[in-house]
Amino acid sequence: MQVKLLKYSSLILISLIFFAGCKSWEKTTSEPENIEKENLKQLSEQSANANFQYKWLQAKISGKIEAHNKNISFKANLRMRKDSVIWVSVKPGMGFEAIRLMVTPDSVKMINRLKRTYIKEEYPAIKTLIGIDIPFDVFQDILIGNMPVINSYHIWQTDTTNNYHVIKEKSEYDSDKNYKKKITQEFRLNPKNYKLSNLLVEKTDSENPLVSFDYFDYKELENMKYPAMIKGKINKGSISQLNLTYKRLSISEEQEFPFSINPKYKKMKVKIMSR
Repeated sequence: MQVKLLKYSSLILISLIFFAGCKSWEKTTSEPENIEKENLKQLSEQSANANFQYKWLQAKISGKIEAHNKNISFKANLRMRKDSVIWVSVKPGMGFEAIRLMVTPDSVKMINRLKRTYIKEEYPAIKTLIGIDIPFDVFQDILIGNMPVINSYHIWQTDTTNNYHVIKEKSEYDSDKNYKKKITQEFRLNPKNYKLSNLLVEKTDSENPLVSFDYFDYKELENMKYPAMIKGKINKGSISQLNLTYKRLSISEEQEFPFSINPKYKKMKVKIMSR
């Protein structure tokens, strides 16, 4: 598995489900002490070893969205099979299911029960729906607070910032000293446990981050750690914010992923953008 560039200016599929993020670059529960810079191989191996491992995953989520001058609270049920399925059922405050989503490495399907519509497309439609060309495995990693594994080291470098380890893409320039990359990624790791603390996606020609995720309050399950709280922010002209809290998480049972489309629902066509 290899980290790939998260292109364009929106966010991960959470933005499709929930519409977006929260405060950027807040500190984790305890502030790390002064640290020394580690090389990329050591740091990537440490973070990979600290990643939360599972075959099946089920979680109850409580969340809040702040977007377009509206505050929306919701509950969601997340289920995943590693490298195979992401399944989400979203319920607003009224208690009934409003949205059901299922993503696989090959397909994207979503039911909107409020509008009586559905989407059924190949996986590349993700880029059109949320503005990001994101590999399926990286998508799963971000949902559970895992640092995506790095196999190709040449475009990455390490640093320390505010006593956090940093893995970030190298700046590359053309012959006129202009940036070759329009979008870059940066990951911050807590040196106490090498867990992901922050994820940042930004434009090379702007000081304002496009996307940021902060991971808080790590809990332990079967000698592994996962974030009990995730906050994020999307800056796409206006700022949208999201708080997610994992109320209950289990990896012990095989999960089912029911998905059936009412024949009376209208199909929404999504044009697949070129990569």
